[in-house]
Amino acid sequence: MSRWGLFWACGVLLAACDSAPESVGDAIDEPIGLVGKADGLASASALEIDAVLTLANTADLGALDDDVALDVRAAEHIVAHRNGPDTVLGTHDDNPIIDIAELDAIPWVGPRAFGKMLDWVREHAPNDAAPCMLISEYIEGTLDKNKGIELYNCGDTPVDLAEISVCLVRNDDTDCTLSTQLDAGSLAAGAVYTVCRTRTGQLNNPWPPLAAGCAQELGSTMIYSGDDRMVILHDPEQTGTLTEATVLDALGRITFRPTWSPWNNIGLRRCTAERNLGVAFFDHTDWFTTVPWSQTDDWGVAPTFACDP
Repeated sequence: MSRWGLFWACGVLLAACDSAPESVGDAIDEPIGLVGKADGLASASALEIDAVLTLANTADLGALDDDVALDVRAAEHIVAHRNGPDTVLGTHDDNPIIDIAELDAIPWVGPRAFGKMLDWVREHAPNDAAPCMLISEYIEGTLDKNKGIELYNCGDTPVDLAEISVCLVRNDDTDCTLSTQLDAGSLAAGAVYTVCRTRTGQLNNPWPPLAAGCAQELGSTMIYSGDDRMVILHDPEQTGTLTEATVLDALGRITFRPTWSPWNNIGLRRCTAERNLGVAFFDHTDWFTTVPWSQTDDWGVAPTFACDP
């Protein structure tokens, strides 16, 4: 039976297919850690594991089944798990896969499925070489042009800015609505780079200190509001997609649109060096200190991570 025939036979009742024979996949409860060889869990770095979890939480069924080449049962159960009872990604009942243990508990996901996802992220996003970049400041002010984001090089080596893109996930979208690659240049370790919607306007739109401290205009990619998600990508191939690039940091849970506008008309300053990959529940007060949007004395200044222990 073809994979489409199998999918049709199963419909939405995935459990009905749990006993279907399949020679190339994992056993229904086979643990991911069972295979400890070079291409398995034992060889995966923390960044690669994060990338596998991001892939599991964002890729659609076709991508997991065709591109990643998972056993169709594993792909279906991953999608069903993370999408929740309503089967729709980006809604209130989503159940994101937050760690390897949760991924391992999904039926038909074992060492072979993990190995295929690991191979895919290694091919499409060399995570061992991915830079460390954080959203260190966020400005979402009144009027439409008061938009700005500060990026911080949290690594020990310079970052090639041309390999970094800023991704806007608007409204109910689950991938980049728009994205923009940064201009060519090098950002030193511990330094910041500021981007904004525009440096020109009228009166206080944009706010003069914001415009004066902006290193690069990103235009439409910066037309966000208080429920949109902003994502920083390592994207040397300039794909502009979450599944083809590496998520370095995010403001918000990428595939989930809040039911209100929690970061509307405020300024946010990063107070922890921990990265947010946009997979799990997100409360901006766990990651940022809130200030008035027009308070720009720290704009263009490296963060001090005041809420870290």
